[in-house]
Amino acid sequence: MLAAVQRILRLLIWTIALFAVSAQSSDAPDTRVAKLSSVGSDTLSGMMRSWVSLYSTQYPDVVVQVQSSGSSTAPVAMLEGAASIGPMSRPMTPSERLAFQNKYGYPITEIIVGVDAVSVFVHIDNPLESLSLPQLDAIFSSTRRCGGESRPELWGDLGVVGSVSTQPLSLFGRNSVSGTYTFFRRQALCGGDFASNVSEQPGSSSVVQSVAVSLRGIGYTGVGFLSSGVKPLALRRHDGAPAVSPTEESAISGQYPLARPLYLYVNQPKGKAITGLERDFIRVVLSDSGQEVVSKSGFVALPLSHRLQVKAELGVL
Repeated sequence: MLAAVQRILRLLIWTIALFAVSAQSSDAPDTRVAKLSSVGSDTLSGMMRSWVSLYSTQYPDVVVQVQSSGSSTAPVAMLEGAASIGPMSRPMTPSERLAFQNKYGYPITEIIVGVDAVSVFVHIDNPLESLSLPQLDAIFSSTRRCGGESRPELWGDLGVVGSVSTQPLSLFGRNSVSGTYTFFRRQALCGGDFASNVSEQPGSSSVVQSVAVSLRGIGYTGVGFLSSGVKPLALRRHDGAPAVSPTEESAISGQYPLARPLYLYVNQPKGKAITGLERDFIRVVLSDSGQEVVSKSGFVALPLSHRLQVKAELGVL
């Protein structure tokens, strides 16, 4: 009798244990699903979404999370391990690179994935066609380090005629976490300070939309955000220099004064072949289809010869 009871108890214990294991297995997250996380640039946000879409068709079991709050959020997220990919519209600063290397023991991998032309937009009905960099600095800065003699207050001060000439300028730009903000400040303001009346916008689209609804508006952001209702101005490096429009040819050649590379940073050692999920993602970005995304987004794709060289260096052929 006792032996029979012991057998029943053992069977009951075994059944309970088996049920508990099954319950834990069903409640636990599916560890078979791999994840990639990207934190960084708003300028690259549209391209990142398109790249993720391409990537997901080839690697459907990988979940990719993208957060586009601004370039300055990328180094912080990568330093904290919250992201393995960091899109940026500016290069990392020496201090950002050093902080990363001190934590992980190796320099971060930097990849140029396209070229942008930071453009100055005005309302489509504004007759102005071009500005010089000193004029641009005088408009947007409080310091005028680029040589502007006085700050334009009215559109007529810039040679504009007609009804808008008596209107004050309404200035729009990016916020301080943006790589576009940092780039524009360094290149167009000669490292000076922005004027207090520049309305900082949370995203590039907001800049363009603000200018589109204001005849007296002027703002800066990437040329890829060009839309109806605004037009980009041609820029001159100095007074008397030829005005250059933000085109694919002028950006890739460097003739356009505010051309800049666009970057992806990867949390893997610089100078070594990229491995894992990041390797597959970078392969997609540098593929013909990936670079078609760059062109369709209004930016400038990398030349094939350059892509082949970079892919060989990164081990993603």
